[in-house]
Amino acid sequence: MDIFYKLFIALLPVAILMFYIFKRDTEKEPIKEIWIAFGFGVLSVIVSLVFSVPAKNIGLYSEDPATIIGAIWTSFMGAAIPEEIAKFIMLWLFMRRCKEYDQYMDGIVYAVCISLGFAALENIFYIVDESEWLSIGIKRALTAVPGHYCNGVLMGYYYSKVRLSHFSTFKDRAMILIAPILTHGIYNSIPMSGDAIENSEITVLVLLPSLFIYFIYKLHKYCLKRINETVEQDKLDIALRDGGKEE
Repeated sequence: MDIFYKLFIALLPVAILMFYIFKRDTEKEPIKEIWIAFGFGVLSVIVSLVFSVPAKNIGLYSEDPATIIGAIWTSFMGAAIPEEIAKFIMLWLFMRRCKEYDQYMDGIVYAVCISLGFAALENIFYIVDESEWLSIGIKRALTAVPGHYCNGVLMGYYYSKVRLSHFSTFKDRAMILIAPILTHGIYNSIPMSGDAIENSEITVLVLLPSLFIYFIYKLHKYCLKRINETVEQDKLDIALRDGGKEE
């Protein structure tokens, strides 16, 4: 019976965020496509391991860094870069076969579903075999899962800007990967730096958690702004499209 509760705790935050982003879409995407995107996200875990495991085996990064620099390096090389590249590959593959992609918000919706597919399987791995699964599940529901969600928002926002806008720049193209990698890397670096710092109780107990909370707040605020901006753009496009049909 415990396995049911563990899966429930692991998947509940994923389901909530998927429902939220689905409801924000002006013209809802087919449920079938939502689940296919989610499945692509689950597969992206395997793709990320193709990058991260060899990097770890050749000593490119350590799972237990002893310095702040090492923590930052591990956060990017062991997690942010391989995971976001894997998600981007799966987003690109998904979009190649998706005929429903015709609005800016669609890019965010599908990128978020892929990111949350990754987060769902990762959450299960972290929770199922742990004795302290409830506390770990609650912690990840408030941190890791929303983090993957925000990375998906950023990737999808810039992906749509490049694919659907006639005014995209080289910077927009680069930001499809740079934005989620940067936020993911910073997100991981802050708590990992705390693990690497010794004999600095005030830093670990006060400064780093405060910085982490501030970063989370600013990241979610930025992502919400991008979502609202995208929704308004889609509403304008729909109004212009429908107005043209009436004429």
